[in-house]
Amino acid sequence: MERKEANQVANTIADATSNITADSLGDTTVNSSVSANNFNAVTTDSESEIKIPKDPDNPIVVDSEDDDHSLKMSLPSVIDDAEAIKANDGTIVYNKTSNDSPVALAVQPNEDGVKSLINIKDSTAPKEYKFHITLPEGSRLVTAADYLGDEYDTKEVFVVNSDNEITSVFLRHGQKMRMG
Repeated sequence: MERKEANQVANTIADATSNITADSLGDTTVNSSVSANNFNAVTTDSESEIKIPKDPDNPIVVDSEDDDHSLKMSLPSVIDDAEAIKANDGTIVYNKTSNDSPVALAVQPNEDGVKSLINIKDSTAPKEYKFHITLPEGSRLVTAADYLGDEYDTKEVFVVNSDNEITSVFLRHGQKMRMG
């Protein structure tokens, strides 16, 4: 995959999900030149650090400053052995080195955490993509409906710790984080 194609996929994310790009993160710092380790980008802010892997066989890692346990999210196996290219806006695009791959995956650090987009190029692409989640010890996934009640269902999925406190939120496509 060329940088030109990586930039096209990154632009698709920005167009499809919001105008927030990886290089417009406010107080969040993105270090995309961390070649000394296994990560293509490390994003840090006052509350957490997000590590986006160079190798798509490794998970995205979210470390919180107030919790020494990590949340990990694997990338779909369809991009195993893919090359990771950093687009101009900081988005990491994974695509198999053969140009005939029907799928590319883009992972973009942003002010709310990280978002991903699967770029399906043609009808030969798989119909299912799994992102396996590894939670910190004692944590569990809870739907907004289960946590807040059906009348307040936001379609989000929360990660709650052993004290039933929300520690992370998975938003549905196109949904923006609400503060306050």
